[in-house]
Amino acid sequence: FVSTVGNVQGLVRYDVFFAKRWTAFTQVTARHDTFQGLDYRMNVDPGFAFYALNKPKHRLWFEAGYDFQYDLRTDAAIILRDVDGNPVLDIDGNTQRDPAIDKVFINHAARLYAGYSNKLSDKVSFDTGLEYLQSVIDPKVFRLIYLAGLNTQIVENFSLAVTFALRYENKPLPAVQKLDTVTAVSLAYRFF
Repeated sequence: FVSTVGNVQGLVRYDVFFAKRWTAFTQVTARHDTFQGLDYRMNVDPGFAFYALNKPKHRLWFEAGYDFQYDLRTDAAIILRDVDGNPVLDIDGNTQRDPAIDKVFINHAARLYAGYSNKLSDKVSFDTGLEYLQSVIDPKVFRLIYLAGLNTQIVENFSLAVTFALRYENKPLPAVQKLDTVTAVSLAYRFF
């Protein structure tokens, strides 16, 4: 049995419009991603958004703010590995922990985001966004996240969504790929 999926994510966001096109917001995301070596990642992102286009069928907006990142890494992600990527064992045959990798990692970053939403019809919508996170602790560390989704309402409370997510981290953990992509097809039923 080979695991090919292991990602769970949630987001909560609160916006306050203080001018016609401006909002202040706070959002919190929580994520579990086995393939990125994360038991848990929490991001807290306060900031401001400017809606360049805020029509009923089209929205284009830009965000700037701060990102607090808290990572709890998996045990597999902090194992000491040799040059070939194999775990290093002690004399008893147990894996050793890499002293250069902490189990808990905290980062502070500047955050920029651009988003676009288009309601193509009453039943079809397209959403996309690009997020850039630049560490203020280590200027060589940054992340890019791109999201795109097409959602169609099949019947009143039943919808189909096709989504694509691209996550790039230029300095990931040693055993983790820099680029991670997820393509998903989802069926959803809305109760309310």
